[in-house]
Amino acid sequence: MIKILPTLIGILFLNTLNAQDTFRFIEGNNVRATISNSSRFFTDLDDGYPGYESPKDGENHLIYSTSFWFGAIDAMGDLRMAADIFGGDFRDTYPGALTNDGSAEAPALGYATDIYLVSKTEIETHASNFYMPDYITPHGILEWPAHGDVDLGLDYQLAPFADLNGNMMYEPELGEYPEIRGDHAAYLIMNDKAGPHTCSGGEPLGIEIHYMFYQFKTEDDLNNTTFVNVRVINRSTMMYPEFIVGTYMNSDIGYSLDDYIGCSPENDLIFGYNADNFDEGSTGPGYGENPPAVGMMLLNQKMEVAGYFEISGAPHGDPTNPVEFWNYLNARWKDGTHFTYGEEGRTGDIPTNFIYPSDPTEILASSWSEASIANTPYERRVFMASEPISLPAGGTACFDYAVLTSSRLGDSFENASALISQAPIIQAFYEDMPNVYCDFTLNDNEMEARNPITIYPNPSNGTFVVDLAGNFDLTIFSLDGRTVYSEQNVNGMTPIAANLASGSYVIKLTQNNTTYQSKIVISN
Repeated sequence: MIKILPTLIGILFLNTLNAQDTFRFIEGNNVRATISNSSRFFTDLDDGYPGYESPKDGENHLIYSTSFWFGAIDAMGDLRMAADIFGGDFRDTYPGALTNDGSAEAPALGYATDIYLVSKTEIETHASNFYMPDYITPHGILEWPAHGDVDLGLDYQLAPFADLNGNMMYEPELGEYPEIRGDHAAYLIMNDKAGPHTCSGGEPLGIEIHYMFYQFKTEDDLNNTTFVNVRVINRSTMMYPEFIVGTYMNSDIGYSLDDYIGCSPENDLIFGYNADNFDEGSTGPGYGENPPAVGMMLLNQKMEVAGYFEISGAPHGDPTNPVEFWNYLNARWKDGTHFTYGEEGRTGDIPTNFIYPSDPTEILASSWSEASIANTPYERRVFMASEPISLPAGGTACFDYAVLTSSRLGDSFENASALISQAPIIQAFYEDMPNVYCDFTLNDNEMEARNPITIYPNPSNGTFVVDLAGNFDLTIFSLDGRTVYSEQNVNGMTPIAANLASGSYVIKLTQNNTTYQSKIVISN
């Protein structure tokens, strides 16, 4: 049985009172996307208007808001939820990092609460000019949140960076730089413990969430695409045997009340498109004829659920408590009834996890889309949920997404169909991308690519063997840069008893003027 822990909505933490929502634009290609630390993305905080402008400078928008839902059942069977929809005063996540001692608390004054913008061009310029006396380091590079303040109990290693000299310290004054994806990136850190859960009302999980939004400047469909990496770190001592990430998208394509939604389960894709072939506009001039469509796909996990909800208090309306959010994440309506196949997904006899899974251009008896049943257009909010995974205490999980846009090659239904055709191309591009998986600390990909060594067992109880022929010098560093063990002239394959406390460490080996680095986890 799922148990729900009570939540103290009335308690406000000090850094919540002092929090200041900020926003920046990432506009490295044909999209101008508003990124904020208000707990929802793609919304203009100044006026509450949509904030995903495509094409850039066209004054029309495809998305009003996007946010992420994090739900879990803990080892005691209790339900925990951090889910955002509206942002502002109705939110579950807040800017900044959490302590790394298992308490998962936020410092009284939030740490690493900014939005950090960095471009590939800035990085290249920095690497070539950092030593010049008149060079000014860009804000995103200079202030990059590579390290947490260990005096506050934060993890020393936070945001990814190129550790050129291998000392685990971020030193932009020596030419080091953020490790980003794409040509332009925006990085921010959020958590679910720095304030009350006024959106879901759920009990906190104690998670720190690192977002990297990034774009590529190209001449193809990637020029209309924004990628998102979501790195979730469980800073608590709780084990979550069932952990799910949901993604909500309010796709207002110009005018907000004439939209349809759908999904493509085989492509792990949800999307929104115009119900007719003319967009009148709302906050902008409107797309007019052949309006585009917009979608969001999950790139490195499987989409387990795709559904929608509407602006209402009905069983298919906005979720208002943790159980209702959890129901949606598990293909159930707010009242606990399962999604069903056919019509609006509520009155059939066949359970399904995916609502409106057909191509809108298909006119077949077996097709099920809003277009095929001629549904009444409305403002429907589409969402997806990942497959449940296990997230251990101190564990990390990554979820990668792409926000893709169809081109104006046909009517609104054909543009929605074009998203389904684009999805495999975006997926293939993602899989060829370096740093695809969750390896964002200490330049791990580069370490592993050049390391001819194997350390085993890893994790270790403190005694391990380095599989490297010949003799070498060995130094072990903690993740805050301290030397915790060293030994000279070690013979390969000889057991090493380092007697270290449980945790993650970096091993540095030197042999014949060549240095190797790798990681080891000690679990006593």
